[in-house]
Amino acid sequence: MSWLKESKKEFCKGQSASFPSVVRAIIAGERALPELPEVVMSRIRHPYPSDLSDEEWALLEPLLASSERRGRPPKWPTRRVADAVFYLLRSGCAWRMLPREYPPWQTVYYHFRRWRLDSRLRRAHDALRA
Repeated sequence: MSWLKESKKEFCKGQSASFPSVVRAIIAGERALPELPEVVMSRIRHPYPSDLSDEEWALLEPLLASSERRGRPPKWPTRRVADAVFYLLRSGCAWRMLPREYPPWQTVYYHFRRWRLDSRLRRAHDALRA
């Protein structure tokens, strides 16, 4: 925390730290803010225990695939939506608390509801239990 205070003092030394001066510095291509240490985050997604294995997905893919070919192509792969549904069912979390690596909760709920109403979810359950 002390490095932050020191860098703030160094940054404010000899110049105004007002918003317009920072914008002017950015436009001029100068370094407007002190260099802060970057936090390196891994882009590798670690699987959750509820994620489907390749063998399970091979069983479920024909069952969960949509037969409709009209309209725009889906934005999210069906496997990611299925993984999100299984995450919700296993963890018991609220829809809005889905982790960010899954599709938006509204998308997941839409597919879950469609699969439940046309009994695709029941057939998927039966296929996995067999």
